[in-house]
Amino acid sequence: MPSESTIEIVSPDNADLSVVPGRSASRQPLGRPRVSTVVLMSVWVAALVLYLQVRPGG
Repeated sequence: MPSESTIEIVSPDNADLSVVPGRSASRQPLGRPRVSTVVLMSVWVAALVLYLQVRPGG
């Protein structure tokens, strides 16, 4: 029975080449954002625009 520190050597023939580090296994397109997310982003943009227009020195 291998211990936790045992390293398994895999030959290139048996290696799973479909797994690419740093990438998602399935590249499905993202769905539509939730309504609450769109509303929240709109509120943030409106607040930023309002701040830029009414700030002193601007």
